[in-house]
This record gives sequence, structure tokens and C-alpha cells, in this order.
Amino acid sequence: MNYMNRKLTNRFFVGTRRATLRRICIIALLPLLYACTSLDDRVYSEIVAEKYEPTPLDGLAKVGSAYTPLKGLMCRMLLGCNWDNDQCFCPVKPWGWTYTYQLFNHNYSSTSPEIDGPWNSCYGGITACNRTISQLQAEEPDEQTDNLIKEMQALRSYYYYVLCDLYGNVAWSDTYYGDEDYLPERIERAALAEKIEQTLLNALPGLLTDVSKKTYGRFTRWAALATLAKLYQNWGVFVYADGDKGRWEDCLAVCDEIINSGYFKLSSSQKDIFIAKNDFNSEAIFAVIFDQRMAKGLSLFTTNLNGQHAQTYQITGGWGNGGSIMVPQFIDSFDPEDRRLRQNHLYGPQYDADGNLMKCGLGSIAGEDFVIVNEVLSCEGSTGDNCTENMGYRLAKYEYEMGLDGDNMNNDVFPLRYTDILMTKAECLLRLGHAEEAAELVSSVRFRAFSNREKAIVTGAELQSGSLYAYGVKECIPKRGKYPKNEDGTWKYTTSAPTDPDAGGSDIVYGRMLDELGWEFEQEAFHRRQDLIRFKTTSGEPVWTAKSWSSHHATHNINKILYPIMLKELQANPNLIQNEGY
Repeated sequence: MNYMNRKLTNRFFVGTRRATLRRICIIALLPLLYACTSLDDRVYSEIVAEKYEPTPLDGLAKVGSAYTPLKGLMCRMLLGCNWDNDQCFCPVKPWGWTYTYQLFNHNYSSTSPEIDGPWNSCYGGITACNRTISQLQAEEPDEQTDNLIKEMQALRSYYYYVLCDLYGNVAWSDTYYGDEDYLPERIERAALAEKIEQTLLNALPGLLTDVSKKTYGRFTRWAALATLAKLYQNWGVFVYADGDKGRWEDCLAVCDEIINSGYFKLSSSQKDIFIAKNDFNSEAIFAVIFDQRMAKGLSLFTTNLNGQHAQTYQITGGWGNGGSIMVPQFIDSFDPEDRRLRQNHLYGPQYDADGNLMKCGLGSIAGEDFVIVNEVLSCEGSTGDNCTENMGYRLAKYEYEMGLDGDNMNNDVFPLRYTDILMTKAECLLRLGHAEEAAELVSSVRFRAFSNREKAIVTGAELQSGSLYAYGVKECIPKRGKYPKNEDGTWKYTTSAPTDPDAGGSDIVYGRMLDELGWEFEQEAFHRRQDLIRFKTTSGEPVWTAKSWSSHHATHNINKILYPIMLKELQANPNLIQNEGY
């Protein structure tokens, strides 16, 4: 049933509380991939009990455990599963990271540890939702209980949305079987998309509509609508394996309902969305809450920065192991006047908290000044000289506050935020033939990124043009164990020819729109991979498989738009079938 043709009604959440919670502290139960962190494993109801006395009608203590796996999911998507696109990667380093380049090269296998985490987190969430629904159904029925059930059904749909995006054909279960020996049946990707849609639509009338401290972190009507918008945006990929066949009019209608609600607005500064104390930001449609003391587990510092940065930020816990860096070609695509380039990355000379220039400590450049440059020779190498300690801009979109615990940062994560709805609407308008209206929305987002207002304005014609990203292979290939240089001392790169199909961006349909999405949503979970699969070149091939970047060579393999099902899952559930091509 079309969203626009369905009559939707709003109901406000019924319930009483003795105190207004400042935050909904949901504690992660699952360990964080690639980081040796110590996560607080208490359930949500125990955290609440320390400060508050929930009444029998208080729904938070009943549903909190279903939100717990979101924390592990966000960490996995922000870290390991963000290393396979054209913006961010984790090359081999002098001190390790000798396996993650396989993700960057799309050499996935059914035993790749990098892609196991989201599956585990999502099914942990699905099981918790089903268990909570079963418990609620056993209670005396009333309106509040019915609404809590709808909240759990909608949240479960969000977990399935992530599975649909990453793995496609998965196991479907909407019932809690406890300790029974039960193996859920496999569901095809297209059918799963339809189930997600129907469940969200059915849940909408009972979901919370208020946007306040009381509902912060809950899966409200607006979170469900935003999930529908993303589902419709990617409908063509999920159902038809064709990014052009999104349900653009339905998507537009959902975006308009969120926009017209008046509950959300653009933050005046993009950086404010990602500061350490970003609670209740005006863009937060759905928040996953992290807190250094009560909701631990966000360890971006540990994975993104080097050990020396402990001196810069005077950290109180964790360490920097310098994994993630930015792809140089993506950095080169920025306008130099774009504030997002300066605010979201660390580069240039690196200083300690007292203003002293720090030194490199590892590999062949140990003892040299620590000055970060926008170069990476290759994603892999035997000695680590392919990516020395000073190479690659560091990720810094999420603020690193002074005195932080590197394993347990305070920044909340917004997997669904208001700018995404504006940009999704802009893409709908562009694809429906309203390029100038789309350009007005994109320009409204760009205004906060430029001091020169004229520089921020983009036209409909520009959005319909190709990409500014200089795609193509760019890697330095060692000879006799050493990386070659030109006569002027610069590195000698091997590159794609300008006429090669994997090079340049002029042949990307709506390429400038793809650029705008990239500049705004880099370093955020769930965006870039989706966008590169949805947008196509003039040949009809997704950018994801058609283009090369850095030492990633175009795969031209449509099977790579899905991750493989993990071998241990196939062995545990014979109803599952491996995705094609693995």
C-alpha cells in the first residue's frame, strides 16, 4: 500500500513518570569490533533504578533492553564497516592493521571478521524486540502496552532495514521462541523490504510523536518515518537491483511529513551535531546515546588517532592505534573554502596540549616531525611504508574533547538526522525532474559550510552534472622493495588513464548530487556505501562496482553490492543460502 494513500493517525504516548530523564542511557552488551574496550554490560532497567523509581506504567524499563544492541551496531558501522568505500579506509601500517585492506578491496569472504559485527548486533536487537513483545503481550492489554508493542515492532524493522541493506537475503523471525530449538526461515531481499514497509506503516499510529527529553533515544513516529524515507530511497536497489527505481514520490511525501512537523531544524553549524555534548541536538530524529560513565563503548579516538594524540587531548583512558584515515582523492574533491574540510579532519603539524610539535614514533620516519599529509601510497604493503605514520588525514568529525576516555566517548550518534531528510528530499526532486527545487535544498545545507554565501549556492544544472571526484587507480607500486619517486622528490604513482571507464567522475549520473551527499555525510554510518550503490554511471553500472579509487580497483562485480552470509551462520541455520558470488 502506498504511503501517500494510507490514512495515518497520531496518538500521543500515554503514561506517567516521576521524573524527566535527562538521557535514556542504553548500555551496550556486545564487545566493540577492533577495540579492546570494557563495555558496561548492565541492562537499562538497572541504570534507571539507580536514579529513578519507574512507576508500573513506565514503559522505559520494559523496552530498554531492545535498544541495547544499537550501541554495538553503531560502533561497528562507524569503524570496520566504514572502511570499504571511497572516503575512508584502514591501510596496512608499520604497527599492524595487516588484514583490513581486504575490506577496502571488496575481497569479502564468509569468514571475514570485519563484516560479522552488524549481523550479530542486528539479530541481538531482533531477538530482544521479539522477547519484549512476547512479555508485553502477556500483560493485561491496554493502550500503553499496545503502543509499546508497536514501538518494538518498529524498532525491529529498523534492525531488519540494516540487514536488508548489508546482507539482503537473511533469516526472518517475528516471534520469540525462548529456548526452543527453532531455525527461522530465509526471506528474499525484496520480500524483506516489503515486510519492513508494512510493519512500519502498521506501527505508525501507536508511536510516540512528542520530541523532548522524555522521548530522546526512543524509536518515535519520526524515526519510523525517516526509516521509511531511506527504505523508499533505496527501494530500487533492494527490490529491483536498480538504483533508479526508488519510490521517489512516496519518499518525498514521507520527507515532507517530517519537515512539516516543525519538530526539527538545521543546526547552525554542522560541527555542533557531533560535539561531545550533543544531547538533544535539533537535528536528532533518532539518537543512540553514549556516555563516558553510564553508556560506554564509543571508541572512535582509539581507532582513528595515533598514540601521540593522547598528549594532544590528555586522554584519561584508551589509546590511539591509528587505523582509520581518509582516502586522498576524496579529500581533494573538497572546495578549499568548505568548513567541513577543516572541521572534520586532522592534518598538518600535530601538537601536544602545551603547543609543542610532536614527533613520529614508529616505522621508517620515526623521529621526524609529526606532520600529517594527504598522501597514501597503497592500501597494502609488507613493511608499512605504503602508509607511514604521517600519511592520510585523520577522522575528526566527532569531537575529541580534552580529557576524554578514548574508549568511551560522550558523543551521541544520530543514524537518522534532519539534514539527511532534506538531502533525501533533494534527491527525490532531482530524480523527478525538479532540479532547481532540489538545488535550493542542497544550497540551504551548504550555507553553513561557507563564509561566502555565493560560493555555497549550487544550481540544478550542476546537480545534474558529473562528479568532481577524480576517480581512478592512484597507487605507488614498490620496485625492489622501495617506493619510487619522481625527480622532484614527489611520489611516483601509477594511475588509471583519463579515458579508462574506472577513472574520472564526469560519467556519473547526478554525480554532483553524489558529491554533496559525500561532503555532508562522510564518517557517518550507513551512507556512503548505499549512495555509491544507488548512483550509476552512464553505462548503467553502480559507482560502487564501476569506479576505482586509491589502490581499490573497480570490481565490475554486481555481487559485491551485498556482503556474504557468514559461514558460521550458514552452518547454524541450514535454511540460509549464501548470497550469489560467494
